[in-house]
Amino acid sequence: MNRLALALVSAAIALTPACEDAPLPPEETVIGGACSYGSAETVAAVAAISADGGVAMTAADGTTFNLLYSQFTEVGLIPEFGPVYPVIKQTITQGTCAPVSFNLIRPPADLAPAVSTDPVDPPVIGGACSYETTVVQASIVQVSGGDVELREASGSGFFLDLVDFAAINAQPEPGQAFDITKHTITTGTCTPVGYVLKGLSGD
Repeated sequence: MNRLALALVSAAIALTPACEDAPLPPEETVIGGACSYGSAETVAAVAAISADGGVAMTAADGTTFNLLYSQFTEVGLIPEFGPVYPVIKQTITQGTCAPVSFNLIRPPADLAPAVSTDPVDPPVIGGACSYETTVVQASIVQVSGGDVELREASGSGFFLDLVDFAAINAQPEPGQAFDITKHTITTGTCTPVGYVLKGLSGD
């Protein structure tokens, strides 16, 4: 090899970066995968029942969470204001799955509704239902993310979406009072209570 060829090879080697100096791509965070949870039994009360079949719950430690109306009926329960319901609270200990989840506990056989062995028509969920409509006043307790917690003068609590307030050009703040149309079921097996935002009280 002549001197010119050696010089070109040496220059090429000098311009090539060392492999160990090349930056490594950042590791991506894996959402989900293998996760571990710790479980504890607690109780929770119904805070609100929305018209779309959601049931807002408040646990004994003050944690709020949502369940579906169907989750109650699947274990033979009907969500009502007043009683407390046993739930399993699962808190993540390892991994990047959902940090907390709640599940209803199926009631013991002696507390479950009696099941007849006679052939009967299955109950119809939904269908033709009648509601009593009233206008109530409710005050905002807190605004958390996209949820707004309100409480009636009677003490009944419920949640509305932040978008409901945006639809009437209102900026919800704790302490504000709003007029709410409350629909309470009188006949049928549809959602028992529904709330619709009307506007600021006094407007």
